[in-house]
Amino acid sequence: MRTWIVAGAAFCVAAALAPAWAQSNPGLQRAKNTVNNLPGDGAVRADTRPKPSPVGQPVSDYKPPVRVKPAAPPPPPPPAKKK
Repeated sequence: MRTWIVAGAAFCVAAALAPAWAQSNPGLQRAKNTVNNLPGDGAVRADTRPKPSPVGQPVSDYKPPVRVKPAAPPPPPPPAKKK
């Protein structure tokens, strides 16, 4: 009997906190916004225009520029040990 009371109390606490959690959860808000922003018929529209051909374009147009970080100067040599 006591476990049912504890389980019922835990359920009531979880049910009371659920609306506050749902409002503060940004992932849940994004999901709701995505669903609400769909067109009325539910279809997702795609771009149907033909894409430009990459033939004749240099590869450097697609690759990001390489940034070389200058190397730090080497550390000074350790002092020589006296004998």
